[in-house]
Amino acid sequence: DDGLIVPLPRDKMPNLEKVIPGLVVSDGHGAAFAVSALVPFFNSDVVKSIDSYSDLWDPKFQGRFMMPTPKQTQSLALLIAAASLVTGKPLKDAQYEIDSAWKKIGELKHNILTVYDNNVTAILQVSQGQADVGGPDFTKSIIPYIRKGATIGVSYPKEGIAAGVNCVTVVKGSPEPDLAAAFANRMLDPEVQTGMANATFSAPSISGVTLDPEVAKVAMYPEAKMKEKGLLLIDWSYIYPRRAEIIRQYNQVLAS
Repeated sequence: DDGLIVPLPRDKMPNLEKVIPGLVVSDGHGAAFAVSALVPFFNSDVVKSIDSYSDLWDPKFQGRFMMPTPKQTQSLALLIAAASLVTGKPLKDAQYEIDSAWKKIGELKHNILTVYDNNVTAILQVSQGQADVGGPDFTKSIIPYIRKGATIGVSYPKEGIAAGVNCVTVVKGSPEPDLAAAFANRMLDPEVQTGMANATFSAPSISGVTLDPEVAKVAMYPEAKMKEKGLLLIDWSYIYPRRAEIIRQYNQVLAS
């Protein structure tokens, strides 16, 4: 909307044809190159799973929940989940009902141990038993610690999961538009997509990629798995104009 980027040039980006439907965003101005799920994480010695977001409000977690700061995207996933619990709507619809969620967020305060800015610190604190549960946060941040033996687990609540999407764009007025298009196209190349996914535990954005077995267990991939887990692509055209007010409301509720 600010006129900073241009529509991706399809004639110069043949790999766009491989992108999973829905992952070309903003009326063709951007295309995902990696997708990470936003999930609750927990100390696996203490908690078996978080089957529903409602579990985060369980009194057994009083003073044991680490919540992401309102300044970061992760907090939007929590807010949308709260709206889903209040309205009974799936995440894709509940994201337009976030104003209904503030009372529910207020009811979570009893469980909040701290609001964190650094997800690595939060993950380590949960794994060390300083808290029982945290998030939602990016699987690409959490899974490497699980692979290293940390006592951390992740869950995919029945209401669905918000996605963290990294996108490639072309800047308006780029001095080398053909080079920009070539780079963007390369980011969507199957070889590059496979390498990035296996290195970051994220889902590729194109179809037909074969992942390492250990990565395939945790990545939101293929497209059928995205649908099965109820993966939400946040509607930033709705959220972004409201972002400052969301942060203000969050801070007000948590401080009251």
